[in-house]
Amino acid sequence: MGEESDKGEPAKVPARIIDTGKTMIDLSSLSNEQAAEIQRQYASARSDRERKAAEAKIDVGSLGSALGTFNDEAAKATQSNVSITVSHRQKTSIGETEVVIGNTDRAAAGKLSMTAAGLTSKLPLLVGIIAIALVVIALIVTRH
Repeated sequence: MGEESDKGEPAKVPARIIDTGKTMIDLSSLSNEQAAEIQRQYASARSDRERKAAEAKIDVGSLGSALGTFNDEAAKATQSNVSITVSHRQKTSIGETEVVIGNTDRAAAGKLSMTAAGLTSKLPLLVGIIAIALVVIALIVTRH
């Protein structure tokens, strides 16, 4: 019934192992169904990781091209004695990037937007407080 090795002994089923590159995961103690599910999940996670890495590589290349173009245009403007400020902001898989390039005082100062500098606008809070104050004043005036 079972297969035999060259020595006439029953052949062992090869251990099911996943090689992650850093560690080995032995699945031999799991049922076939459990091992198949673990292998499916591992393959899916690996595929996701490879997709994200490829996306990041594209985003890095795209950002590098954009920055090169902005630098070239600023250099051309400077040679033509024209002022230029280029402000660019983008969110990609590698994070959020904001850059100011040019030959103007604003570009030299490198002023970033409030959100890029980690600041938030207090305007919505101020408008809300004023609106609440107006409602309270209106209620007080109408009751007298």
